[in-house]
Amino acid sequence: AIEQASIFIQEVQHFRLKKHPVFGGSSFFISQIQAQNPDLSVPDVVDIEIDIQLIPGQSEAQVLRQFKRFAQ
Repeated sequence: AIEQASIFIQEVQHFRLKKHPVFGGSSFFISQIQAQNPDLSVPDVVDIEIDIQLIPGQSEAQVLRQFKRFAQ
């Protein structure tokens, strides 16, 4: 999972959100990455927290759908 997360982190830097004619584009950054496995083996799950600054006309649900499509 960690290897796949590292690929996602590199690729997400090319992801672009909708732009607003006055305010410009939305911005986002990865604020936290966490992988745990109490058995001292390679984790099979990685949580990535992304902080997104929305612009007028964007909804949280809309941006979440875009990120989910991108992640597939």
